[in-house]
Amino acid sequence: MLLSLENYLLAIEEHLPTALVSSTALSNIRTIARELPPVKVAGFECSLEEIGADADFLVCVDGAIDTLTGRNASVKLNDSVVTSPPWQRLLTFCQARSESAALQQIKNIWLEFDTSRHSVPILRPSVFFGIHRPKNYQRVAEAGLRLLRGSALPAQLTHTLSLCFGALPTNTSVFQVGMMLSRQTTPVRLCVGGLARDQLLGYLSDIGWSGSMDDLTDVLGALSHPLQALAVDLDVDGDVGPRLGIECYVGQEYSLVNVFPNWELFLNQLVGLGLCLPSKRDALLAWPGYAFREAVLPSLFLRGINHVKIVWEPPGLVYAKAYLSFVHAWRGSITEMSRQTGEASRRVSETHNPPLIDAS
Repeated sequence: MLLSLENYLLAIEEHLPTALVSSTALSNIRTIARELPPVKVAGFECSLEEIGADADFLVCVDGAIDTLTGRNASVKLNDSVVTSPPWQRLLTFCQARSESAALQQIKNIWLEFDTSRHSVPILRPSVFFGIHRPKNYQRVAEAGLRLLRGSALPAQLTHTLSLCFGALPTNTSVFQVGMMLSRQTTPVRLCVGGLARDQLLGYLSDIGWSGSMDDLTDVLGALSHPLQALAVDLDVDGDVGPRLGIECYVGQEYSLVNVFPNWELFLNQLVGLGLCLPSKRDALLAWPGYAFREAVLPSLFLRGINHVKIVWEPPGLVYAKAYLSFVHAWRGSITEMSRQTGEASRRVSETHNPPLIDAS
């Protein structure tokens, strides 16, 4: 029996509120999932302000590298997909990761399909990757970006990357590096984690961020509810661009029955600020949980909220997006299922967008 990621999507659809992912967006996402092999972790990027807005689809492809690179002869991707230039660069990147000692430090690979920008979004996925050993991550990041770009990095981009890595405060790191292949200008995305509020403005000043410090101070000041962690997403295309994403985390773990209580407090705050519709807050709070599904072989699917991103764009536009994830695990004995759900609950917080979980 050959499965696709669409089989997993069908298993969790009944729990996915249309307030977050419209029927049109879900149809587009189902078309993407039909072309992909099943993976352990995937998720959705959802607007919190617009009714009926598009939703993007995110997939962690770590368990499907053999299929992506053609080493799994029993499962092949659609030729019309793999022959597109972005996919050709992705396949080269995945192949190099398996052969290069340096690139083996890459610990995860995510694809983001931007359904609002392309009529056939699967042909132009943005690619993100995380790195195991922070002390080497600039060198590994640049090697990965060259492969995804398909050419050498411009001198100005290399200089700006060095600035961004070199100015990192102690105990912070670039936890994800992305090549935004879905965008016309294909900027580099850096996701910097571990920043305290009092470090953020200084770091942005050190790297020459071109946005408004006053506006950012106002945004941070409005987020009065204590956050467990902050991360910042930067677009680098020569210089550090003015657009800024602030990833807000309020809990390190999935709650398999009830939502982590701080999520409700934080989302209520966003509603009060006009950054989240009440209907979308309610839909988010209804999403987390788990379900067994026999139709997709004996399986467990876990659902969770990973983070909310507050985005600032010039000339002062502020909006919010939520990142939902679902995780697949094979259903075994009661003892094994207890181990899997406990492990999933404990290790949810590791990376960009939907979290990476080792749910085998």
